[in-house]
Amino acid sequence: MKPIFNYIITIHNKENLIEKVVNSVINCSHENSFIYAVLDGCTDKSEEIIDRVIFNNPNISITKIIMNDVHEILCINSGLRISNQKVEGYNIILQDDVILKDYDLEKKISELYKRVGKNLGYTSFRLGANLKKDFIENEGSSLFVDFIESAYGHAISNANVLLPGQFAFRSIAIKSPVCIPTSIINKFGLLDENLAPCFHDDTEYSLRLLKNGYKNGVFVINYESDLDWGGTREKPNPRYADFIKNNITYIKNKYYYDIVKIISSKQDTEIFTFNDFSEKNETQRALERYNLNYKKRERYEIKNLSLLEKVKYFFLKTIFYRSLRLIIHLLKN
Repeated sequence: MKPIFNYIITIHNKENLIEKVVNSVINCSHENSFIYAVLDGCTDKSEEIIDRVIFNNPNISITKIIMNDVHEILCINSGLRISNQKVEGYNIILQDDVILKDYDLEKKISELYKRVGKNLGYTSFRLGANLKKDFIENEGSSLFVDFIESAYGHAISNANVLLPGQFAFRSIAIKSPVCIPTSIINKFGLLDENLAPCFHDDTEYSLRLLKNGYKNGVFVINYESDLDWGGTREKPNPRYADFIKNNITYIKNKYYYDIVKIISSKQDTEIFTFNDFSEKNETQRALERYNLNYKKRERYEIKNLSLLEKVKYFFLKTIFYRSLRLIIHLLKN
């Protein structure tokens, strides 16, 4: 029997985009695919649009789930609870600003897990990182190193680029979109709801799998997720900073000895290249997308800076500054 694919889409007020998002999933899906549209406190026309998509696609299994503005963790778990986790398959979890464009997605994922091995657990299609050596005592916001990002991602400045056909191991897989096999959910359970409503559920689940001998990583698929599409919550919860701090403290306490073990050893950064997973000229197209996203990211990062801060921002990116840092580093050593 072919593996099933559960697509869990978390949605909050995305009437301008959600039809494209769901239709992109339909275009990537096959006979063993099941779509779960989780509408989380939507006050716009998102539910009406989902109803229309369901009506227009009677041969596609699309289940609508209504949640009362509970945010991402509880929404994902609602989709995982309703979907079938008892048979071989994969859960593809994506937010309402991700348009899938890889029509061989299911074939590639099935083959990836065969080639990398049965101990492959949590896979991000966007971003991954390793834990910093001072993860336990670090109380700042920068807890990760060795960032690696898909060329289709947001082009963050501190990440190496992963190209089409490539997979890289990282301790922490970061969404969205991501993939978790049904066997993993069946064995290790849902996202930790002690972290609800949001933040660092990726970190917790990745550590849960590392503790049990699994590996996590990043794999490149073609998708689109523009920076301008994010930020759907018009009134972000003022306690977001508290959620992040509390969740990190919770994770450090829960996995203290496991984290010590991870940061005391060499964390995996190996990259695999599967040439048959990418089409001709796809790397060039992906890099073109990456360059566009990089420019958008740059504009996004500087739009609220003062003139002096903007000058400093661009100076730190110059070859002169990077060369100066290298010279200072060499002199110190």
